[in-house]
Amino acid sequence: MSRQKAINDKCREVRSLRCYYAVSECGTILISTPRKINGRAYSSRRISIRHIGPYPTACLRVVGKAVTASVHRLVAEAWVANPHNKPHVNHKDGNKANNHASNLEWCTKSENARHAWATGLIKRNRRSPRVPK
Repeated sequence: MSRQKAINDKCREVRSLRCYYAVSECGTILISTPRKINGRAYSSRRISIRHIGPYPTACLRVVGKAVTASVHRLVAEAWVANPHNKPHVNHKDGNKANNHASNLEWCTKSENARHAWATGLIKRNRRSPRVPK
């Protein structure tokens, strides 16, 4: 089995984008359907990940427009259950580059802030308010 076939078998569609993208548990993003570009047929292909700013992102085309999406959010939407409709995604280990589904969880803004304080990702100084427990 080829490497590309193995990646395709372990991907799920990203339903929120309403287009042809799929994402693996570890954050590999693919165009999930065969396409024709300039008369040449292409099968699924990998989308490049950019590391601009604190989070890895990918530039995707949605209905003809360029959209920048956070990789961790795409992985969470495809692989992590969100039964309480929480709006934010937290990295459990605090490493923003670790986008594996087992490292992500849905949370509220305050839960995310508490986690950052508890793990030392945010340092308290004189000006920052105290986060309630």
